[in-house]
Amino acid sequence: MARVAKLAGIVIASLVWALICQPAVADKRVALVLGNSNYLRAPKLTNPENDAEDLAGVLRGLNFEVIFKTDVDRRGLDLALEEFERRAQGADTAMFFFAGHGLQHRGRNYLVPIDADLEDEVSLRYNTLALDRVRDALDAASGVKIMVLDACRNNPLADKLVSGTGGASRSVEVTRGLARLDRAEGMVVAYATQADRVAQDGIGRNSPFSAALVRRLQEPNLEIATLFRRVAQDVFEQTGGRQRPELSISLLQDFYLNVRDEDARVWRSIVTTATEQELQDFIARFPSSPYARDAQSRLFVHQTLRAEREAFSKRVAAFEAEREAFERREREAAQAEKRDREITEREKADLGRLKTAMRQEAQDQLSKAASKAWDTRNQGEGPPAAMGAGPTTDATNDLREAARNQIATIIAQREVAARVERRARKRQERQALRDQVAALAAQNRADANRDQSRVEPEHGATSGPIWPSVSPDQLAEDPRSTQAAEAARKQATRIVAERELALREREEARKEEEARREDKRKSLREEVAAIAAQRKQLAALEEAATNTTPACRREAELLAHIKQKEVEPARRAAELRVLRATLTCDAVRPAVTAAITALQQTPVTTFE
Repeated sequence: MARVAKLAGIVIASLVWALICQPAVADKRVALVLGNSNYLRAPKLTNPENDAEDLAGVLRGLNFEVIFKTDVDRRGLDLALEEFERRAQGADTAMFFFAGHGLQHRGRNYLVPIDADLEDEVSLRYNTLALDRVRDALDAASGVKIMVLDACRNNPLADKLVSGTGGASRSVEVTRGLARLDRAEGMVVAYATQADRVAQDGIGRNSPFSAALVRRLQEPNLEIATLFRRVAQDVFEQTGGRQRPELSISLLQDFYLNVRDEDARVWRSIVTTATEQELQDFIARFPSSPYARDAQSRLFVHQTLRAEREAFSKRVAAFEAEREAFERREREAAQAEKRDREITEREKADLGRLKTAMRQEAQDQLSKAASKAWDTRNQGEGPPAAMGAGPTTDATNDLREAARNQIATIIAQREVAARVERRARKRQERQALRDQVAALAAQNRADANRDQSRVEPEHGATSGPIWPSVSPDQLAEDPRSTQAAEAARKQATRIVAERELALREREEARKEEEARREDKRKSLREEVAAIAAQRKQLAALEEAATNTTPACRREAELLAHIKQKEVEPARRAAELRVLRATLTCDAVRPAVTAAITALQQTPVTTFE
């Protein structure tokens, strides 16, 4: 799961990187600015014409295509709105500003042209412009939509409408001021004062709200929410707390109306090929620039991808080192096993030669001792008597005892020599071989005892060596020789069985070690295959991020901006729902749905 999470992080970072690396293009900005001062059936308003003129000049300096109209009648309103909607098609920013009279009826807002004659509810619908039509015109833009209303002034036309109804019905519900829009998603709506309140005209060239707006628009690098909050603070202070503007904003990213030229120029020069160091330098040089957040996003992507590549390279290097160490251990184990086999074969050959030599030498010594004893007896006692005579039997016993002692001495000397030769080898690994040599020596002693019994001379006139004349019946005369031979044979059988058991155990241990090595090789091969698959998947993800469509890039950037903004959860949830409703890229939809599920709150975003 950890690898899946890391890969998911790489995918998101790649999408954001592919999106923010697109070249910057000039925004299309369109604005409709209206100011109605000279009403035909109401007292003249001093400021709206000046407010519209000053604001239009500032917006032209901010690269807006401005449609500027003053003292517009009902027909003029329709024509101006029609022109504005045509120009706003596909615009990155569309702004509507109205200064003059406005009112609300049954919770709906209406803008009043200069020739309006409000007698009853019917005249209201045909002599005013419903604010819903302005919102529909703004929807023609594909980017940010801004509606600014300085139309909450003291309105005698509203009083006339109330009096025209004669008070016959309380359901007329004509109210000074404007009501909040019930659907402001994806828009910025600024009111000169709070809902159901009346704004002041002021005594200078501009109204307090328009004067503050014109002044703050000329300050560079103010995010739009910050800009209107400062406008509200200025109006509140200027009017002594009697008027408080209201802002409703529902955007998916930060937006700036006035961007400083220097940071924009630098940003355009590095946006397509920015390195990690260039991004760090830009952030340090322009910390309050509207492009600083984009630079931070790019820097994060650079650092994330670099860290992932470094970590991946370290894992590959560690794996290669482990694989080399394993192969080295395998070679060493194979060489050690080969040496052990060679040593075992040499020891077996040496043991066989030693056994043969000891048997042959024992036979030779026994023959010489028997011949010597026979010669000595013939010289001292004359011809041998019949078998069973007392003196001859004693001599025979002496010969037997001497032969046994001599053979035992020879065998003991051989055993000492064998032990001295084997002591230089590893004692633990060669213990079984030493025991086997000792057992073979015991068997040789038993064989020597059995052969010695055969040199017992026959009593009679037979001359020559006694060896050919020994009969099987003579072996039964000495029961000790038979018992010793039987015990030697049993011991030799037991030693051989133990040796075979040790060899089988060693073979089983070798097979188990080989099985463990094979399992290790298999696991290393699987890990190699996993790393290769991971490399292929990473390459596929990077290629997919490179080939992402413009729509997916734009929507991934919007999602990243929403997650990075420090706003209330309800506001973030509202922006995420708006994004999900307008998604065109299925690749971004799961991430948006997951973010909405984590919030689970109703979006209400209002700044005062």
